[in-house]
Amino acid sequence: MIDVLIGFVKWFNENGWKLAVPMLIKARAEGSLRFGFVGLTDALEVIVYGHGLSVTVTHEGECWDVLLDLDFVPESVAGGVVCKLCIERPRKVFLTRDALFLDHIIVPFLEWAGATLRPADAIGLGGEKGRMTWATLLRPNDRRGYTTTIPLRE
Repeated sequence: MIDVLIGFVKWFNENGWKLAVPMLIKARAEGSLRFGFVGLTDALEVIVYGHGLSVTVTHEGECWDVLLDLDFVPESVAGGVVCKLCIERPRKVFLTRDALFLDHIIVPFLEWAGATLRPADAIGLGGEKGRMTWATLLRPNDRRGYTTTIPLRE
């Protein structure tokens, strides 16, 4: 059974160069890895764990928001593997767990990094620490009234 953490590390070691913005491992813990984007603020972090991948924004020591959250739970069925989390019916059947992993984790992450992260130049923060908070990636000249912004590039 492919675990997202094991699969991502293998994919990253062989294909990390495909990312629109390079990443480096920042921290290791039992069952997870934390990555940072090279040249981008430390407020933005990728966390990879057993069944998923999340991109988080941390501000003033608090997780302000999760910008991307990708998960999959494989289930063997006749003819292949499906994701237990998918609600559409009939569920798409993949020949292998690796194919499901690529479809549910790697492809969406690559698309997000290229289409959403690369063109951004700041992180807009909303809400109040200790209460409801949110964050979004902002493109140049797009501040939409955010009172706090963090420059994306260092």
